Amino acid sequence: MDFKAALIEVYKNLPFTPDIGSIWAAQNRIWDNNFAWNKSSDDYHPAIVAEIKPCDTILTILPGTTSDHSGERCAYEVIHQKKKKISYFLFALAMPYTKDNLLDLERGWDGVNELDKSQLISFKSKIKICLR
Repeated sequence: MDFKAALIEVYKNLPFTPDIGSIWAAQNRIWDNNFAWNKSSDDYHPAIVAEIKPCDTILTILPGTTSDHSGERCAYEVIHQKKKKISYFLFALAMPYTKDNLLDLERGWDGVNELDKSQLISFKSKIKICLR
């Protein structure tokens, strides 16, 4: 096996940790905080990773909605550039979620897998205010 193939093999076997700002399609049934209580448990809403706990197995995720939450201090607004659609991620409804369960979800929402660089910077600032 050549050096490049050996490196690829090693990296394939490393445990994957989702990044802060990565976006996932989550079924409504995962939320334990009354989010989407009036929607079908089989429907989907976006979720975003807001925190990775030091144990590297528990994450904090926030639910996303298209309902207008622009006046809320701890709602993070994301404009999906491709579709000019707005999602609001709600810090008040943050919940712990296991990395293994998150990796069972589908990655991305409306064609967006993660926040862009400028969005990620402002999201991390909002995390310092709203999750700490």
